[in-house]
Amino acid sequence: MNRIKIPITKCPQCTDYVFDVGRFKYHCKHLEAPYNGECTSTIGIPRECPRLIIERKEKPIIIIINGYPESGKDTFCGFANNIYNTTEYSTVDTVKDIATEMGWNGIKTPYSRNMLSALKDFYVEWFDGTFVEMTNLIDDIYRHGNDKFIFLHTREPEEIGRVVQWCEETCKVCYTVFINRDVSTKHDNHADADVYNYKYDIYIDNYGTLEGFKKKSLDIFSKMVDNTI
Repeated sequence: MNRIKIPITKCPQCTDYVFDVGRFKYHCKHLEAPYNGECTSTIGIPRECPRLIIERKEKPIIIIINGYPESGKDTFCGFANNIYNTTEYSTVDTVKDIATEMGWNGIKTPYSRNMLSALKDFYVEWFDGTFVEMTNLIDDIYRHGNDKFIFLHTREPEEIGRVVQWCEETCKVCYTVFINRDVSTKHDNHADADVYNYKYDIYIDNYGTLEGFKKKSLDIFSKMVDNTI
């Protein structure tokens, strides 16, 4: 039979399919290999290949969301949550838990924002904590979840770039979104001050009404789902 190429999750070693137990069943012998775009089969397209079954499953879209404090990031995610299955994660959540254990009262002030920023810097430098948490969360949802969107709130451009690169290397759909809005909060720490120092995929202006912001947001979600953005 002629060799034919089929789209499949990345399998740089796989040159064919092997028979499984039972008649007319096949499986990819490198099921856990990373993605390179295609595999080659000498026996035709194997309908029962576990890798192909995984590939057919609708995969979630990762949205890295950023913006200055009080710009509307949570509201943006809430618009999606009213329509789709979503997961929302903030890289400062674990840091807030640590700060609370150390005596923080949970009130956000310029002083406490600086404290959280410094504590997160320590968590990242010594444990690479937020990157590990984000990638583990995404992998877990890819294996076991049914979410349409995964929202990641992360501030630092370097951290955003690492996650984007990881998504590209593991063939996961990822968009970076920045919410523009005039806010009066003073940006005393680098995490807040540097949020604009990244070239985002999508910029959304939130200067008008809530209904207008909602319409823009839902339009973007729809285009992401349809892969037209």
